Amino acid sequence: LESVEPQPMQKDRAEILRALIVANNGKMLAIDARHKMRMDKATFSRLLATMKEVLEVRPLHSDKRKMLLIIK
Repeated sequence: LESVEPQPMQKDRAEILRALIVANNGKMLAIDARHKMRMDKATFSRLLATMKEVLEVRPLHSDKRKMLLIIK
């Protein structure tokens, strides 16, 4: 697999996303983060792909359809 390198704009958005999750005690629903950052699904998905070493993405234990973002 090829490694995904973040673009300059993604680096800024990654810092914003990380700060947003840290402000929410290190855990946040992916859909809430996406709405707060006003991003579409595809762009947000690409951003998460570049943040694999910083974020962990897990299904929410009460509703497996929702994804939970956790700071590593």
